[in-house]
Amino acid sequence: MKFVVIAALLVAATVASTGVPVVTVCSASNALLQDLTYTITPNNIEPGSDLKIALKGTLTGEITSGSIVVSASFDNIPIITKTLNLCNELSCPVPKGPFQYTVAHNIPNLPVSGTVTAQATIDAQNNQQVTCVDVTVSI
Repeated sequence: MKFVVIAALLVAATVASTGVPVVTVCSASNALLQDLTYTITPNNIEPGSDLKIALKGTLTGEITSGSIVVSASFDNIPIITKTLNLCNELSCPVPKGPFQYTVAHNIPNLPVSGTVTAQATIDAQNNQQVTCVDVTVSI
């Protein structure tokens, strides 16, 4: 399931150059995760490389349950749409306050090149939005 989180973090509007992801935070202004910052290493994604994504922010409320909805496409062809239980990915309850999450994954060697776009929307209990992230990357 960590792949789904990675796919969600590989979403945005335009691509600056091959392998460099463009990330757009699409959260509502009242989302539970505020002051979201992220680090993607390496910053130039290539097939066969290890990718590490670290998120930091501040939760304005406790998370006791929720879902992650991830969608991704390759050259505008849908490749995944999945809904995950948030508490299977994080240990709930997640307390209000500073938040950190890091995930690592190997990007498989692909015999093709193209543009991957993805979106991850995370909602907590009562459909409260935690965050939304769009990413686009050319590989």
